[in-house]
Amino acid sequence: MRNRSITDVFEPGSTVKPMVVMTALQRGIVNEKYRAEHGALTESTVHEIKRRGALQRIDPHRGFTEVE
Repeated sequence: MRNRSITDVFEPGSTVKPMVVMTALQRGIVNEKYRAEHGALTESTVHEIKRRGALQRIDPHRGFTEVE
């Protein structure tokens, strides 16, 4: 049984990502200059589908931003 008022509005991964980044920052797992390269995080089994190269900054509104 699904509660349609709280499901299917956004993809779950898209809404969870900011919370994951916030938690990782608070626990000291990553910092503002954390780099996830080659589409994979070395500390876990999560893989990025769109490879974007080196990402440097974490912005709470935009997520990881590219190195300028």
